[in-house]
Amino acid sequence: MMWWLLLLLQQPHRLYHRETIEQLAAGRVPWPYVETTGRVRLVRLEEDGDLHIKLSGVTAYVVLEVIPEMPLARPTVGTRIRAFGIAREDKEHHWFELHPLVRWEAIPP
Repeated sequence: MMWWLLLLLQQPHRLYHRETIEQLAAGRVPWPYVETTGRVRLVRLEEDGDLHIKLSGVTAYVVLEVIPEMPLARPTVGTRIRAFGIAREDKEHHWFELHPLVRWEAIPP
């Protein structure tokens, strides 16, 4: 493979905007692709096969939703992570979420 094609494939193709959990939870985010940081409080497999991760900030939380079509490793409860995904309002559950969660990375202590 040509070197420039390898370089192109390694580059992120979306711009993720940094937002706080509080901004997300309040629905004050104008862009779809969001990056946020928080502490994992709950990890639960739902009946539909989705993995829900509750991520807390200082005064609020959002849900990170991992779908079976885009599997990711489960983070450990208590870990601080940086999460990347599409910001949405879940009107059925009355919360804001990143759905789907595209990737996450642990933040060193």
